[in-house]
Amino acid sequence: MPSLWYITLEPDKTTFQETQQFRQPWLWAFLLPVSLFLLGHFSIGVVEPLLSGDPVIKNSSTFALLARSLSVLIGVGAPVLFYKMKLITEVQEEGIYVYFSPFKHETISFDEIVSAEARTYTAFTEYGGWGIRQGPSGHAYNVSGDYGVQLELTDGKKLLIGSQRSEELAQIIQANQDDQ
Repeated sequence: MPSLWYITLEPDKTTFQETQQFRQPWLWAFLLPVSLFLLGHFSIGVVEPLLSGDPVIKNSSTFALLARSLSVLIGVGAPVLFYKMKLITEVQEEGIYVYFSPFKHETISFDEIVSAEARTYTAFTEYGGWGIRQGPSGHAYNVSGDYGVQLELTDGKKLLIGSQRSEELAQIIQANQDDQ
């Protein structure tokens, strides 16, 4: 189902499509307790004095109010953001469309691609983690796992697109390059 951040341009011309999301258990095992702690910090600092009739705003410093507000924003916002984020990769006649929703999208024309190779990578050592990354090995869009397609572009830059179907994606890109 398309989101506000992503609409397939021409579904009948799409030869490859993959959607990946942040659903790793280890990520949620870290994120949810931290979020609950932050929300707990808010409830202890604001809700409890309100229920007891203590004038919270009057007796709180600006810094304390800001910290509590940030606790709520991060405690609720981070899990929602990670749940909504997704990496969508599409190959169509014109090129490769990479959407890292809700932040960025990029179109790579087949004319810009020198080579495309499926490979295994290490997210932390090569790119500093997952997401929209820049590292010693170039630019990367990755969400999970350690498989992707390494593109070498005509301007000399390298771009890695993380994919759980990296062999298939590389073959489709190479086939489209041959057609150009």
